[in-house]
Amino acid sequence: MYTIIVTKLPQEAGNELAQVYVEYANTYKRTLSYSLDDTLRLMKNPMGNERSYVEIVNPQDLSQQQTIEELDKQGIDWVELDLTPDFEGQLLNLIPNYSQTNPQWADYPLGDGSIPSKTIGNWGCLGTVYTSMAQYMGLCTDNPQEFNDRMVHCGAMSGVYVQPAALRTCFPNEVSYQGWYTTDIVNWVKAQISKNVPVPARVDLDSSANYTQHWVLIIGYDINDNLIIADPYPYEATVKYQVDTIYDHIHEVLIYDYKDEEIEPTPPTGNTIDLAPYFTTIGNSQLFELQTKIDGASQGQERLQLQMSGDVSYITKNTLFEQLKVTDNHIQRGIDTSPNEHDYYVLTQDNGELLVNWMARYMRVGETFTSTPNVTSYNKTNCGVTQSTQATTDYLTLDAVYDTFDGFNGIVLGRTIAVSWRKTSNVNTPPIEVYYFTDGLGLTGWGEDSSGKQARVSEIHGVGQRPDNIKDWYCIPQEWRL
Repeated sequence: MYTIIVTKLPQEAGNELAQVYVEYANTYKRTLSYSLDDTLRLMKNPMGNERSYVEIVNPQDLSQQQTIEELDKQGIDWVELDLTPDFEGQLLNLIPNYSQTNPQWADYPLGDGSIPSKTIGNWGCLGTVYTSMAQYMGLCTDNPQEFNDRMVHCGAMSGVYVQPAALRTCFPNEVSYQGWYTTDIVNWVKAQISKNVPVPARVDLDSSANYTQHWVLIIGYDINDNLIIADPYPYEATVKYQVDTIYDHIHEVLIYDYKDEEIEPTPPTGNTIDLAPYFTTIGNSQLFELQTKIDGASQGQERLQLQMSGDVSYITKNTLFEQLKVTDNHIQRGIDTSPNEHDYYVLTQDNGELLVNWMARYMRVGETFTSTPNVTSYNKTNCGVTQSTQATTDYLTLDAVYDTFDGFNGIVLGRTIAVSWRKTSNVNTPPIEVYYFTDGLGLTGWGEDSSGKQARVSEIHGVGQRPDNIKDWYCIPQEWRL
């Protein structure tokens, strides 16, 4: 069986429009038709597989409306095709756009071949997307089979599975990895396309497909912010269409950049500051209440305490905690049980070891540290994986050092640092969050006055007035309980 693709022209089409699509059909081996009857006959060919579909040109035309109505009635998939020169938006000229189902490599074992049933043809969508992307970015001239072997040799595969940040792993000197994103996808895509960087995307297949998820490559967008994709599955040729015409939902996008596109922060000046006192204490610190407000209205509070267990620090929040460690050169982070009610996440190094360098221990105001953790989320009840390991990149900037720091209710704390967190090295980009750490107390605030949402210390308890916070370890493995 094979994929049938019919390009259906409107009966109203003039010679100029028709010529554009005649050249397209000849180049990409499409069957061109003006006739609804012929289109239906072709699509009913018993040799056609479930990936067959019709490309509709000018769907707003009357004859095309009739075609669409009949296709929908008979359950035949269709997508809009627009190759007219007045296309408004931005579209990358992705050459080549590889197909995972090309017979030249479709049966080639995926990854290290440890699961013979998984091949490039049936499981290799992400590797094929990376192949097209790598060629477009000028990183290599591999075909999908060669790129599969490259990923195995460079350590970007784990058995038959593509590891997070695979493109950076294979090309560490040419490519940076900003992470994976599930929100604000259109703006991320537009920013990357403007830099001539395609965007891999994990999508849902339509309900008639026999599996649910697939990787495609976003290569542009139109004037209405519809995202245009190149699909690695069909064999016949390049397939470009709006993502939402055939796929139900974009789960996530992967953001890469050319290394030379990274914006280096302005070199900091001034004295180097030892950050260790802001993340450590002697024994356990005093207990204090951290109150959250939105536009001045209280949203509740948590009881915090900085606790030490040997050389490991714990920012405790009632029974929740963040795990840190100060080394000779870095501030490290490990487990965080406070993201939500059901999950905790763990930061690990590439070799799987707990605790990742989060900030440099010695920094100047204005200096930015790049952290590249692998993040895995687990269920607090049974420790099952709720979000598989993802490599990400975080940029932490030491914004300021204050001799005093104001809390709520007239409370004034001592020496405090401000640290901003971004997903880009451009320090002119508004931060995702700003954190405040006070000498001997640890985390004492977050948010900014200008954002309308902030947390500050609202009450400090005297020594012995309240029992120390007790950490809930849930089902976290014993070896991580440092």
